[in-house]
Amino acid sequence: MLSERTIYKKSHEIGYSISKGKVHFLDANYPVYSDEVGYNVIDERTGVMVWGCYNNVFDHLWSLSDVEDFLKNEYDNLGLVF
Repeated sequence: MLSERTIYKKSHEIGYSISKGKVHFLDANYPVYSDEVGYNVIDERTGVMVWGCYNNVFDHLWSLSDVEDFLKNEYDNLGLVF
C-alpha cells in the first residue's frame, strides 16, 4: 500500500483530490459521528464527491486502501502506469 502523501499526489495528477476527516453516516435515519478516520474523493473538474452524500452527514466513508484501489482503476482506464 502506498503512503497517504503519495496517494494525495497521484490523485492530483489525474484530476482528483482527497479529503481526510471523521466518518459520518446515517443509522436508523439519525446521523452518527464516528471517531474513525476516513476519506472522500472529489473530482476536481466538477467539485463533486465521487462517492457519498453531499450533506456532510454521510461522508468520509472510504478507507485509504479504497482510495488507492479507485485510483489504480482510474489510472488503468486512462492507460497510465500507477
